[in-house]
Amino acid sequence: MEAADELVLTLDIGTSSARALLWDRRGRQVGPGHSQARYAMDTTPDGGVTMAAGRLLETVEGCIDEAHSYAQKAGSGLAGVGVSTYWHSLCGLDAANEPVTPIYSWADTRAESAARELAARHDEPAVHARTGCVFHSSYYPAKLAWLRETQSSLFSSVAHWVSPSEILLCRWFGPHARRLSISMASGTGLFLQNEQRWDLELIYALGLDESLFSPIVDFSAPTRGLCEEYSARWPLLAEIPWFPAVGDGACGNIGSGCVGPDRLAVNLGTSGAIRVVWDEGRGGLAEAPPGLWRYRVDSRRPVLGAAFSDGGSVYAWMERALRLPATAELEAGIGALPP
Repeated sequence: MEAADELVLTLDIGTSSARALLWDRRGRQVGPGHSQARYAMDTTPDGGVTMAAGRLLETVEGCIDEAHSYAQKAGSGLAGVGVSTYWHSLCGLDAANEPVTPIYSWADTRAESAARELAARHDEPAVHARTGCVFHSSYYPAKLAWLRETQSSLFSSVAHWVSPSEILLCRWFGPHARRLSISMASGTGLFLQNEQRWDLELIYALGLDESLFSPIVDFSAPTRGLCEEYSARWPLLAEIPWFPAVGDGACGNIGSGCVGPDRLAVNLGTSGAIRVVWDEGRGGLAEAPPGLWRYRVDSRRPVLGAAFSDGGSVYAWMERALRLPATAELEAGIGALPP
């Protein structure tokens, strides 16, 4: 098969759904090779927002099954796999790399008091300058402090704190694939944005150890060689490169063409955000201004922005609570109104 005929598989793992899509080398979506499965996080009255790791794994694998089946029937080869996942979320694995906690979403607010306590004990402006993040319930420091305080036995059983992407790749490839991209690490609140490594000063101040967190790699360091079970299940994917996951917000900028400081991307998904990306080789901010966060696309492209607590989730609530008409009818009515 000619290389030009090979397709690329992308996995988009979001807060409310997972998708697998096939693309040709010119960036055009291929036929019906698109699978999407929706899910809802588990919520509790005290602000908990979690998801069982096994349910995420099963959902994403089902999407891959459908896309892989289409590629096989079409006689297409696959050249590589790209992955996008949601930032900030956290899960604990035991020494055998099995999940022992649920995935704690960025939207889980139970660590709010822990975030306030951290801000009172530490020089928050200095931490923000280094990591691009303040102390907030979305980020790792507050989540970890809260879990250690409220669930000490569970906390002690964790050998590795990981993001959703690490759970998946570790299952599909084995322990050596438990690696975290610069992009995903940049949204943890424990990452030095300029030095591009874990913030050991903060990790040690939290009473933690660097060994609890995965090695950090750049986007250009793919993983190859699915384990035996998944090689048999997805033969077209067995030996091709799987690239480290990139944060979904960063992918939103790249996909919409907002890749320079002169173009802002406004995203309204489950949450909302305004983001700008630039290339450090052309100069730019050394740290995030107060009130904004700073993450990364990769080793050379930072992402600067601000977030809104809710976006699409508010609209979904309005649909249910107000019993709004179908989307097409509603949008037609709104479109007919004066500005």
